[in-house]
Amino acid sequence: MLSPRRPVAGLLVTVLISLVPVLCPALRAAETVPDDMALPRAEVPDAQNALVRWRAHFPALQPGNDGISGLLIDHLSPLRPAVADPDALLWLDGVRPIIGELGLRDGEVLQLPRIEGPDTPFPDHAPLYQVAVIRANLARRAWAAGDRPGALKLARENLDFARAFLRAQEGVIAMIKASGVWQVSLDTVYWLARQPLTADEAASLQADLEADAALARETIARGFRGEYTFFYKTVIGRMPQTRDADLLLSSLASLAMHPPTPVAPDEQHLALPPEGREPLDREATLRAGAEDIRGYLRVIERTGRFPRGYHTGHTAVALSAWLRELGGFYTYATDEGPFLPSVLAEANAAVLHSENPVGKLFLVLNTPQWEPLMVSIFRREAQRAALAGMLAWRRNGQPAAWDVLVRKGLLAAEPVDPFGNGEPLRSDLQKPRIWSVGIDGVDNGGFGNGENVGQPDDLVWPW
Repeated sequence: MLSPRRPVAGLLVTVLISLVPVLCPALRAAETVPDDMALPRAEVPDAQNALVRWRAHFPALQPGNDGISGLLIDHLSPLRPAVADPDALLWLDGVRPIIGELGLRDGEVLQLPRIEGPDTPFPDHAPLYQVAVIRANLARRAWAAGDRPGALKLARENLDFARAFLRAQEGVIAMIKASGVWQVSLDTVYWLARQPLTADEAASLQADLEADAALARETIARGFRGEYTFFYKTVIGRMPQTRDADLLLSSLASLAMHPPTPVAPDEQHLALPPEGREPLDREATLRAGAEDIRGYLRVIERTGRFPRGYHTGHTAVALSAWLRELGGFYTYATDEGPFLPSVLAEANAAVLHSENPVGKLFLVLNTPQWEPLMVSIFRREAQRAALAGMLAWRRNGQPAAWDVLVRKGLLAAEPVDPFGNGEPLRSDLQKPRIWSVGIDGVDNGGFGNGENVGQPDDLVWPW
């Protein structure tokens, strides 16, 4: 059983550092700290929040048949034909009118529920993804039935739907869920791009993709700022006002969700620092957390690309320094006792003489792994850019070099590889395909079938 004063004597916080945003409405966190990382939120009236209206339709979106559900997921692949199973088609036809209701009307916005704590459920995420899945299959069905305008309309509606979700998310959990919806919408466009689209049809889809050129940057900024606002600021704001480091550690063990538990009289405990020395400096902690996030957002805003290696010279430097400084205090906080006298002495030295030991511990334990989160978003951005180029090929009647398409007015600019160093996406005009160098930044020749599952050497989109 975990000691109530130990924040991570196990796996829990390691998972939470990148997956749990937190908000407690009764205790707003550290509002005295002025910063540009806080994400403002104004509550939208129910009558203007599309999600409130959509929820009434969500139960009808589950087929109640595992076979149909599996087929709908399997046929999301842009390399597979449209669903042809009669039962699945009958079910899709039945929900078509409902899907028509699940868009933004004039005067509506999409606002997700306010997060109330680390145990907050996210009941809307799965239905929102299901909406995208169904609409994607309906688009393929419409095309297969000869309804080309209907197919394009559904594809563009899914792009709108993904865009609204990405711009509504307020932390990394919702950001990742929304990026999954974006992936479904992009794969729908990719499926259509592999069909014999007319120049006008290709242009309509291309215009929507090109309008989202800044969407990846906006999504990361909103997700990271949401994590800061609804996790960092809230947990720090709820921590008890005390100089007792053991009570602070007990509070941190529950991410300040429960009252702290005092150390039992027969247990080892930390010294109480003198008046004026606070083991937790809330403002310094939040400034450090904000500065960490600000660094990533500045680089992304400047380059528009994945900041490969930035973590090593930025976040990792600070966390490593704090971990060394904490020494025995980190051991005391994360391991079970009893502790050697040398460990307890180091822990007490941190409490009595170090600046902000509890705040530094909080950041060491709870700073997310930003790089994998950014990779998830930039993978979608790479596909968005590649599809804009592929649709320009369709308009041109055949693959052509990027500069040729730009001169012809078929591309606004050469599609940049977000995993590269500013160069365009690679392409092969003889065996037509487009590819990104992918996460490692190394060009491996663009081999792959276009599924791009897992961690492929390159992200590839055959024509």
